[in-house]
Amino acid sequence: MKKYYWTILTVLAIGILMTIVGFVSGGSRFHEWDWDFMAAVDSSKPTQRQTYNLKGSFKNIDIDVDDTDIDIQQGPHYSAKIIANKVATVKPRIEQQTLKIIQSKVRKKIPLNFGLGWTNTSDFKIVITVPQTTTLNNVKIDSADTTLKLKQLKLNKLNLDSADTEVYLNTVALSQQLQADVADLEAHINDSQLNNLSLDCGDVDMTVAHSKLLKQNSIKGADID
Repeated sequence: MKKYYWTILTVLAIGILMTIVGFVSGGSRFHEWDWDFMAAVDSSKPTQRQTYNLKGSFKNIDIDVDDTDIDIQQGPHYSAKIIANKVATVKPRIEQQTLKIIQSKVRKKIPLNFGLGWTNTSDFKIVITVPQTTTLNNVKIDSADTTLKLKQLKLNKLNLDSADTEVYLNTVALSQQLQADVADLEAHINDSQLNNLSLDCGDVDMTVAHSKLLKQNSIKGADID
């Protein structure tokens, strides 16, 4: 029994000590920690950015990253710009007419405010442009916590496999299928024409304005608005 009480007292003492250290070293200032198995390294200093610029034509897009903002839109030429933080490396490349952006290493970055709780952040930005005359064949997004914006695009297929996704479709013509397997999906569709929606989601929140949803639509969700 004494051992039990000593354990509790030890845990409380460690908690109080961490709180004191946090306020002494900067009050309520947020600290960012890189977690790698059992070790935590303070990374409060600004992280170094990795920027990739790719040029070359492609007909397909395959993105597999977490915590990211993705913009795919019409532009003067084919391009892909990826901005990532130092601890989340990616391997962007174009092969066999497919633009691939794959996250190769993940060390989750968790801002810790001593005594005030935990918060998650995102530090990925991807901007892709294609010429006006281009029709993309397949856009595949495999991610968690993603904001996807498609603007002024023509494509055949859009495939989403994500834990949590916000999708904005503005002036998009999708001719074959939009398939989404997402835990929580928030979709905003404006001035677009979509064919064959196949949505299998936990929660679906969808707004549609000035758009056409063509036949063979299947929307499943535990909670649909």
